[in-house]
Amino acid sequence: MAKKATKIKLKRPDKSYWIGFDLGGTKMMACILDDKYQVIAVAKKSTQGTQGPIKGLARIKSTIDEALAIAGLSRTQIKGIGIGCPGTVNSEKGILIHAPNLGWDRLPLGPRLSTTYKCPVKILNDVDAGTYGEYALGAGKGARSLMGVFPGTGLGAGFVYNGQLIQGKNVSCMELGLIWLPGTHLNSPLPGAVLLEDLTSRLGIAAASSVECYRGKAKLLDAKTNAPCVR
Repeated sequence: MAKKATKIKLKRPDKSYWIGFDLGGTKMMACILDDKYQVIAVAKKSTQGTQGPIKGLARIKSTIDEALAIAGLSRTQIKGIGIGCPGTVNSEKGILIHAPNLGWDRLPLGPRLSTTYKCPVKILNDVDAGTYGEYALGAGKGARSLMGVFPGTGLGAGFVYNGQLIQGKNVSCMELGLIWLPGTHLNSPLPGAVLLEDLTSRLGIAAASSVECYRGKAKLLDAKTNAPCVR
């Protein structure tokens, strides 16, 4: 005799939920949010961008599914996904055009995720998404306009003017870190020129700090890290 199927009772069966996804240069993170913007579950993985966009897309889906499992939710309860991506995007078509820190190009991230999860998917530059989040719900709430600058694996910026994100004609803009300056850097592909983010990103700041430490000009840093530089 066949066993009677057991219906799995989800932890939160009667509400609608959304997914906020941060695709970073070094890590990715999925957050499940309820209708009051409260985070109820989080899952994260290393991005491993060098493995390419196809495997990267699979890791994105795996991270989302892990967050859903933690929350006790099914895919059908997700009403929408918002994903912030490093680099330039076409937000109308949902395409990640170029992510320099990942080496990914022309990835139709929005359509692929929408097909898998059967819900609307909105793609934004990650700093645009973060800046608008601060404008709507965070430090910039109530402000007329807001500029956000985010140092991380690179250096990004976003600007909200009168409630609207400033974007280019077809793609995201405000790539502050990609401004060329006169100077030199180990990563400089052009002689006598350096990208702003090579100097001001998390890696750039750490590299500059270690140099100053070695020169004996960062005694406080030496003391705080408990790892004096060997000279």
